[in-house]
Amino acid sequence: MKADPIFMAGLVIIIIGVVFAASAAYSISSQIHTSEGFHQMSHGEFSSPNLTMGKESILIVLHLNATENSYLVPSPDLSLVNESNIGTFAIPHAPENQYNLSVYHVSAGDNATLYANISGQYDIVTFHNSTPQLSYILYHGAAGVQSTGSAIYGVFLGAVMIPVGAVMVIVGFLRGRKRKSEDEHIRKLMGDDRDK
Repeated sequence: MKADPIFMAGLVIIIIGVVFAASAAYSISSQIHTSEGFHQMSHGEFSSPNLTMGKESILIVLHLNATENSYLVPSPDLSLVNESNIGTFAIPHAPENQYNLSVYHVSAGDNATLYANISGQYDIVTFHNSTPQLSYILYHGAAGVQSTGSAIYGVFLGAVMIPVGAVMVIVGFLRGRKRKSEDEHIRKLMGDDRDK
């Protein structure tokens, strides 16, 4: 018996939806690196995991506590840093008016610090008497910031296509069963007519 066209179309839509969602999700995960927490290096000194930045990378550090300061330090200098000499090693952040933070989904009141146009291995360092209330977002490439928005639409489109395809598969399957049942009924009737 030939497969129902609605059933086949549903399968195709499910496959396309999975491809859209998976590729968009991969695109997002490869473009954005978010905070994984900070580890304590010594009493009152905390450091982020090592961050690799390229010339196109954009790092945004969000200070959940407005009184908390953070510094971006080259990883090779991390062992030399302490609270009294941090200014010697810290990389200056980008001027606040140089970038439109809303492009990065950050509002002006978010106490954000932005770093750009630097490459190498870096760590975010903060000095605090308890676990820091910082988070960060590292965009790997300025183009990735714009493509992230498109990728979110890809995930959404895939998430819509998969259930639509599933409904079509179910409808096609039920139509196919009904058609098969009708065909068997007609064959029985035709067989009965031949016997007479």
